[in-house]
Amino acid sequence: MKKKNRLFVLSLTSLLGLTLMGCDMAKAIPNSEKEEPEVINDEVTYNDHFGTLVKLGAAPSSDPKNVAIATSFGYQIAEESADKMSVRIIAAVDDYKGISSAKITSKVVGYREEKNTPSENEEVVKEETEFAVTAVYSSLSADLDIKWTSTLNAASFASPYFMVYTLNDIPSEHWFDTISVTFSATAANNASESFVFNAMGLHGDYARNISYTLDEGLGGYVTYKNSTASSISKIYLPEKHVEINSFYAKPLGDIVALNTTGNTGTFESVTGITEIHLPKTIKKIGGWAFSTSSLKKVNIPENVVSTGSTILSSSAHLEELSYEAKNLVNDSNSYSATIDVVKVSKKVESLPNKFFSSSYLPKKVIYEGTEAEWAALKNEGNAENGFFIDEVYCSDTTTSTITYHYGEGKIGETTGDVALTVINGHTLPNPGNPIANEPGQEFKGWFLDEALTIPADFTSSVSENDDLYAKYGDFGPGISLANPRVLTPTS
Repeated sequence: MKKKNRLFVLSLTSLLGLTLMGCDMAKAIPNSEKEEPEVINDEVTYNDHFGTLVKLGAAPSSDPKNVAIATSFGYQIAEESADKMSVRIIAAVDDYKGISSAKITSKVVGYREEKNTPSENEEVVKEETEFAVTAVYSSLSADLDIKWTSTLNAASFASPYFMVYTLNDIPSEHWFDTISVTFSATAANNASESFVFNAMGLHGDYARNISYTLDEGLGGYVTYKNSTASSISKIYLPEKHVEINSFYAKPLGDIVALNTTGNTGTFESVTGITEIHLPKTIKKIGGWAFSTSSLKKVNIPENVVSTGSTILSSSAHLEELSYEAKNLVNDSNSYSATIDVVKVSKKVESLPNKFFSSSYLPKKVIYEGTEAEWAALKNEGNAENGFFIDEVYCSDTTTSTITYHYGEGKIGETTGDVALTVINGHTLPNPGNPIANEPGQEFKGWFLDEALTIPADFTSSVSENDDLYAKYGDFGPGISLANPRVLTPTS
């Protein structure tokens, strides 16, 4: 395993604006048959965004004293997404003067489901790695939102200093691995404290305000929001329902469904929610599951086989729906909301007979496969399901860019040049009639040349990039302020 350690190449002057981080977990390149296992690489860097740094050894004590490291540890989820998590661990020391050296030691041990416990006998994912610590923090930024495993002893740590360690981009495959981090300092004594956890256990309730019940018929856990659910901006639902003990999470089973309790969907009416990311273990989505007006992005995972009716609120304006379901069977309309883009995975093997309401068709569909593969998904039963609109972009779809030059006019609040991507073979789009900026002028038409001599034909088909220019001229005889022409603007 290759190890990168930038700590030793930093200059002393640059060190004053830095902070300690470590353990970059990066994916190996997958081969054509299957994805290789995750590989963990170490990297130490510094940065000044976490607080005020104090260099160790800058003010040595003439009377070295013992140093103490708190048994309470700070922690923070630095970043999170559907498949990666970064965590930060903080150790408090009572003083930095007299510390001759300090270090952080880390080790990652792979989780084995049959054991369900942290064990040194399990597979070692990352060998024990040691990092020298050359600076500590006299303060930490209030923006970090740090939680502590227990309250710091106010008497012993009245003015603490901090060592900070970060594990970056831990892939979901390693969220149950056992991570041990040991903070050590040498002064008149040798002080050392260790924290053992896994990423899922540190995060706690990964999908906040969500409850789970076992459904033996579905072979896993179903989920629904608590009655006390508060505002949630993003939901990254995990694959596993877990039991957490002392910051170590044990998986109990797959999460397989979004449940409906009474007439209430899983995330119905949860205010402020913008994104919902569902794992591939989900097989069923109950009615009204995403019925909240603030939602912007959601996915239908690959193993979903059924959905309830009207799973999205008609008041929502969805920016993106990722459709990954291989063989969803549906005989009722599931989506009744404005949707900008639907992204369809190449994994899809069939499309349902019904899905989008005819009053709420998506504006655009992007398909990972070819046009021939897309055509093969269409049959007599599903032709009216709302997927097969005109604006379908496949991997081999050819397009052209049509640029509209508004010149001295505007449509609504839009001015200048507007570029539009159009599928070749589609009719040239008519953007409407601009309103001239100059008093006494009116729009005279769209033209294909800057000299404004060749009128645009909006019944023609697009086959190449083109430019259209707006022409303006006087209103004409008989039109004046006393005898105006009433214009109806287009938008």
